[in-house]
Amino acid sequence: MLRKIFFRTAAVGLGLSFSLLLGEVIVRYKRPQVIGTSLSALDEHLRKVLKPGVKGYKMHPNGYRYTFTHNLQGLRAFKEYLQGRVSWYRILMLGDSFTYGFSVSDNETFPFFLQDICQRQDLSCEVINAGVGGTGTDYALYFFQKLGWKFFPDIAILCFYYNDFFDNSQGAYYIIGRDEKLYEQPLVKTSSLISSIFYKIQNTGWYDFLMKHSHLFCLLKNELSGYLSKSKNKLPGNPERKITPQLIRLTQIYIRALRDHVMRNGSDFLVFYLPDYSEVENFLRQGEVSEYETALRQICESEEIEFFSFNPIFAQLGEKFKSIYLGGDIHFSPYGNALVARHIFDYLKGRISKSKN
Repeated sequence: MLRKIFFRTAAVGLGLSFSLLLGEVIVRYKRPQVIGTSLSALDEHLRKVLKPGVKGYKMHPNGYRYTFTHNLQGLRAFKEYLQGRVSWYRILMLGDSFTYGFSVSDNETFPFFLQDICQRQDLSCEVINAGVGGTGTDYALYFFQKLGWKFFPDIAILCFYYNDFFDNSQGAYYIIGRDEKLYEQPLVKTSSLISSIFYKIQNTGWYDFLMKHSHLFCLLKNELSGYLSKSKNKLPGNPERKITPQLIRLTQIYIRALRDHVMRNGSDFLVFYLPDYSEVENFLRQGEVSEYETALRQICESEEIEFFSFNPIFAQLGEKFKSIYLGGDIHFSPYGNALVARHIFDYLKGRISKSKN
């Protein structure tokens, strides 16, 4: 009897191992993933955060590798930032994966390049990178309310990418009342069995091991993360990614609230638009601005917010604009990040040089 149980258990184990191995091979061939150290996670309330105090790497399916460092405050940085008012000029960069610098190393993000330019110009300035991939304007607002204001930046810059319109529809951080006031989502701890297990395993050693070595595990993790991050308040499905009046209004509410919080903290507020590859190409070929950029510009104009688009800047390069983006990835190349930083510096130079030097 024991022998039968042993052989059946062994057969099941071998079958499962073979299935997992086969799945790994198929995923590596059909849908290779970005593998490496886990840089973000869901907290106990299923809200996305950067893992604090982490130093690691990511390997892209196309073959390029990049490294990243998070400080203990959960920001992409080599150092900790002093809270409170300081004697130097502070720039707080808010945004998603473009601001964070997906697919490039720590010293190749545009916040890093901007900091480097200021240092070479002998300007007493500090640039704080508060970008988090896969988040929208609601996260930028949430971050500023919880931590960003404590740095007392002289200026806060929201770096907006077109998919922020859709990320804002997830309802992950706020409930919007009929009066268009924002009410923070209740901090309800994980309750379902799946979400509880997923939350608990993220800090285990084997989780990080699988993130570094298994394409199948990364695929399953990404799919599960997407499922768990969905909210009951999510807007109706929009598979064609068409912008709607509802999305525009929702984004306007978040941007207005962010501006109000920033300005009440004594800081200036700007919105920079980071165009997609196809937006620059269409602007270069047809001279047309995308509906996303148009909508964002109109929001900023109606709210009297300073707005700047990188679309004309990129298009001035002609066909060379393609080098701004990474091949096989939507994000900026090191060259693209350096270009963005240079133009941000040119835009802000007068303010920085008149600051607390």
